[in-house]
Amino acid sequence: MLGNCPLVESDVYEVFARYVEGTVPHIPWCETPLQPESFLVQPQLARLNRYGLLTVNSQPPVDGVPSNNPTFGWGGKGGRVYQ
Repeated sequence: MLGNCPLVESDVYEVFARYVEGTVPHIPWCETPLQPESFLVQPQLARLNRYGLLTVNSQPPVDGVPSNNPTFGWGGKGGRVYQ
């Protein structure tokens, strides 16, 4: 679908949904696939996109996860992540 000319608004919505689902590898302003931290909310994001609420920079809530967590962690050793 990416690379085709959208004919109706729902074509754009579908590109966003497929990007979130991983079947479209990238979109023009994001050259990387969806990050693992968003897999937690992936079905909800795809559904929102199909309804026309286009999601960009989505992050699931995280409350005090250790900074060395393989999915949500970042920053220095011994820290906590809140988002």
